[in-house]
Amino acid sequence: MGTERRYRGFISYSQLDKAWGKRLHSWLETYRIPKGIGSADDQRLGRFFRDEEEMPAAADIASKVSESIASSENLIVVCSPRSAKSKWVSAEIEHFRRTGAGGRMFAFIIDGKPNSGDPETECFPPALRAGVDPDDPDAMPVEPLGLDVRVDGRARACARLAAGLLDMDFDALWQRDRRRTERRTRWLLAGLASLTLIFAGLTATAVTFGNLARNNLNRFFAERSWQELDDSNTPAAARYALAGMALSPVNAEYFHAALGGVLHATNESLPPLVHEDGVKLAVFSPDGDLLVTASRDKTARIWDVESGELIQTLAGHDGDVNTVVFSPDGTSVVTASSDGTAKVWTLGKAEPVTLIGHKGRINLAIFSTSGLPLRVLTAGADGTAKLWDPVSGHEILVLKGHADSLRSAAFSPDGRRVVTSSMDGTAKLWDAEAGGAALLTFQGGEGAIWRAAFSPDGRRVITAGNDRTARIWDAEKAGPPLLVLNDRQGVWNAIYSPDGTRIVTAGRDWIAQVWDASTGKALFDLRGHKKEIKDVAFSADGQRIVTSSLDGTAILWDVSNGRLEATLAGHGDEVWSAAFSPDGQRVATASLDHTARIWEASDGRLLASAVGHRGTVFTAQFSQDGKSVLTAGEDGSARVWNAEDGLPEGDGLAANGCPVFSAGLSFDGQFAVTASEDGTARTWEVATRRLLHTLTGHAGDVNSASFSTDHARVVTAGNDGTVRIWTLDGSAPPLIVSAHEPGEDTQEIWTAEFSPDGTRILSAGEDTTARIWDASSGKQLLILEGHDMPVNTASFSRDGARVVTASDDSTARVWDARTGKLLSILRGETYWINSAHFSPDGARVATASNGGTADIWDAADGRHLASLGGFSDKVYAASFSPDGTRVVTAGADGTARIWDVSRLLQPWDEIATDACSRLLTATTRHFTEDEITVDRLLASQWRRAGRDVCGGVSGKADPPVLRKIAYRPPVFPETVQILPPQNGCNGPTQP
Repeated sequence: MGTERRYRGFISYSQLDKAWGKRLHSWLETYRIPKGIGSADDQRLGRFFRDEEEMPAAADIASKVSESIASSENLIVVCSPRSAKSKWVSAEIEHFRRTGAGGRMFAFIIDGKPNSGDPETECFPPALRAGVDPDDPDAMPVEPLGLDVRVDGRARACARLAAGLLDMDFDALWQRDRRRTERRTRWLLAGLASLTLIFAGLTATAVTFGNLARNNLNRFFAERSWQELDDSNTPAAARYALAGMALSPVNAEYFHAALGGVLHATNESLPPLVHEDGVKLAVFSPDGDLLVTASRDKTARIWDVESGELIQTLAGHDGDVNTVVFSPDGTSVVTASSDGTAKVWTLGKAEPVTLIGHKGRINLAIFSTSGLPLRVLTAGADGTAKLWDPVSGHEILVLKGHADSLRSAAFSPDGRRVVTSSMDGTAKLWDAEAGGAALLTFQGGEGAIWRAAFSPDGRRVITAGNDRTARIWDAEKAGPPLLVLNDRQGVWNAIYSPDGTRIVTAGRDWIAQVWDASTGKALFDLRGHKKEIKDVAFSADGQRIVTSSLDGTAILWDVSNGRLEATLAGHGDEVWSAAFSPDGQRVATASLDHTARIWEASDGRLLASAVGHRGTVFTAQFSQDGKSVLTAGEDGSARVWNAEDGLPEGDGLAANGCPVFSAGLSFDGQFAVTASEDGTARTWEVATRRLLHTLTGHAGDVNSASFSTDHARVVTAGNDGTVRIWTLDGSAPPLIVSAHEPGEDTQEIWTAEFSPDGTRILSAGEDTTARIWDASSGKQLLILEGHDMPVNTASFSRDGARVVTASDDSTARVWDARTGKLLSILRGETYWINSAHFSPDGARVATASNGGTADIWDAADGRHLASLGGFSDKVYAASFSPDGTRVVTAGADGTARIWDVSRLLQPWDEIATDACSRLLTATTRHFTEDEITVDRLLASQWRRAGRDVCGGVSGKADPPVLRKIAYRPPVFPETVQILPPQNGCNGPTQP
């Protein structure tokens, strides 16, 4: 008996194209087959399998994936140069050939060229290009049905796939699909038409459909924007969103969401500091007031850090400026160039002192930082290092002994020695005072040594080499390395923390590693970049690391735990350097996109962090005026915090030793209700912290409690499988609602809330459903079925028209609250989604997951818009502020955090102005000829390369508001009212 085919198709893709895999999966599972094809009514294509796991270390396909391929009727390959290089994708194709039993393969092209033969552009994996029988040299490859979404657009591409999956003629299906669209349009127009305008109406309809086709195609500009954002190319992402809006304002919601996502992802910075060519290096002055940049345009430039104003251009080199640095007193700058010279510039003076003596390019020039007199050290491609008098330009010493180009050079902390590293595979220690004698030679492994540096105390030297190691040497005597730090790939950089206790290495494998400097033990990896890491630096206090990468981003990391704090994603090309300001408050980055940028070193999205619960924080919500936040936690308390600074406001509401699972505020903010493991719900007067009511009756934990809008009633949900509606004035006993028939196993109910108008109750829980009830009679009105696992939360939109549910099945779902129709699916990673809540306008949904993130989604189409990361544990709740500009999260790490998400809801005029003035430059506001040639969408819709995507944008951006939050230690008020548990924490006795 053959394997049961449970899936219509298996979607194979590279993990680098995960966003496209998700997108295609959502498109196919929501596609409806037109009437008359296989059934009298519209129906869906069926289920599709998408593997969400990373490629395992083993070469074999994971058993889960193997079984799913064998259970799939067809294979759909998301084709790009990334998937063409993926051994995992090829393995899945080959496995399908062996087990597919005649099923078809479809190539869904998103990038690159099929059968080009060029590794940089080839988009077909080798298994698609190989013969069916590897032992038969004459065997022909399987001919896949190729779909180019860049040409077809979403609607046509999905229809072509559907036709292939159904094994029917595409034109027949497409015509039915078009007729379905036309029919819906005609229904809308029918009531407006009159018999006397029939022919005019038909003409208008034809024009409408022409415009509809163009608008549907132009909508794909938003898809391209998201794709570029996935690739960290934020200027290109902004260009596509702005161009789409210019072409098709009717699709504004798509372009608005995309541009909001772009601006949210970039973090905030000053407007770019522009050169005429790539920028290699950006360095702060010792006082942090100035920034100097080095560029391929043969100049260095000095900028004011606060305003971004250009102060001085240092022009005079005949080649690339490879390096630049301030003198210790900040009055001079030294530059080194490919023209074989270094120059010492005095700020405010035009003529430099030129240092001439190297044969070939100079790779580095630095000032001494200790000892007198001041000296300049240069390192050249001629294999020598030289010491210079920066005032006279006189050559003091030549350090000669390497057999190849020097890659780095550094002074010891006391300035008396110099260490150099070379392409010849050695590092050397030199006496910088007595004739430049070579003191020690460090050699280990094979290949170039890219960097050598002293430890802060000068007693050690660390080298980073092409042999996949960093090595620590005794700087006082010859001998083997004291420690060898084995990395996975070549190490380009290795540096000590300022206190000498940590080492960070970085290089070709996209991952930086932090090590214990005394033992050589690897402490943790810094994972987040998508390409090689070019540069790495510690902050002056040693608390943070910044890395820059060829993927176009810089990332800030917490040294204590390796947590990613912020991604700086405003560049459009490789970022070659990143450096902290002396006070650690800013970061400067330099990129080949012709710009440098100055960023606030903290994550501008994190506004405040309320830390004060002992253990997990289960829930957090804003007050109606947005000024306060109410939290509830495992420590048995509910607490109120100031939403601006994260400081506590008065005492807690409870501290009875039993976890408080839920806490909610009345609409006017005067009252609070809590739900606890002790089997009770309680209401409180917030101003006085006075206990008003204790609601007992549930036979087990009370999981949630919330007020009606008029705060006259409370609804609770319990582990006993009931929802109870309480009248607080005592005029009636609680109305008990049960989702179960007598004798059935009890299914816990985890959440319940009133509709905004108070007429309905929404509940959800262990039985995988959400249910809507009449709040007066307790009659069940609707069951929302579709989740495969328990539903953790369910909540109404502000207008009561929709419901969003969050489930352990890794999805959140948006439903019509009147009909129960499924409107969209928000597909997360493989982690449980613990909560989901609408924004005030209903356009967005905030979710919290076990994966340690809170996420923002488009409620209409389920698109993922942004992630709020940096959590060290599960996130249990995420909800919007009343104005929609902030999100508060509650986590297992004991914190509630407040985040700025205003970019995702900012008006178009404001966000477009900011994109055009802060993100894009004069040269990046246009698509290039090459971009238009390669992208068929641009070639058909945006033909002119000189056209400015910001042409229709007016206004001037306000100065960026770069907000930061200082971490505060936990605050545990000693005056919290201690309330004895009613019946202990093991559940109450029966009432």
